Amino acid sequence: MSKLPRVLITGGPTRAYLDRVRFLSNVSSGELAFRLCTRLRQHRARVAAVVGPNCFEFRRLKLTHYVPVETTEEMAAAVYKLCRQFKPDYVVFSAAVLDFVPAECLEGKVTSKGDWTVRLKPSPKIIDEVAARFPTIKRIGFKLEWEPQADKMDWGAKLLSEKGLDVLCLNYLSQINKKAHPALLFSRKQKPARAKTKKEIADWLTWYIFADR
Repeated sequence: MSKLPRVLITGGPTRAYLDRVRFLSNVSSGELAFRLCTRLRQHRARVAAVVGPNCFEFRRLKLTHYVPVETTEEMAAAVYKLCRQFKPDYVVFSAAVLDFVPAECLEGKVTSKGDWTVRLKPSPKIIDEVAARFPTIKRIGFKLEWEPQADKMDWGAKLLSEKGLDVLCLNYLSQINKKAHPALLFSRKQKPARAKTKKEIADWLTWYIFADR
């Protein structure tokens, strides 16, 4: 039997502070990361997780490593460290990492009187940096769009190839609600698959990772 896989998972949101009390963030509960960690542990995979603020009990899953973080910089540093030390076969980038962060964090608390103009700058792409630093690690990426393109199947396959990903999970905000989280799953070795919920996404990714051994 092949060795059990090592999987590093990112999840939840990241934050970027405007001043000492206010921050920007993305909407993400961390549920998908929790479900995937749970499913992989049920199959005895070695799992590490780097997760932004959330309400799930990751610690009870007995992960090999669990690193709670808050900011994009903290998440990036933890991911790079675990890629070096944990040496995962896969990194699953399910976190909702901020694409833009404030150019500066102001000291103290900005007064609420008057306007406040904030300049944003692009944040580093952790998924791209992992590809550059650790080219042998397989990457599973997520892409959230507003609504489906007319050629979504071709577009998804093209994006998978351009980014050099092993798997791409593509979903659309206009289709997501409390009960449904539909997604298209593109991979190098399998035909495109469809999932309707976060549970189905976690189940399919677990199956794929173990089938790839």
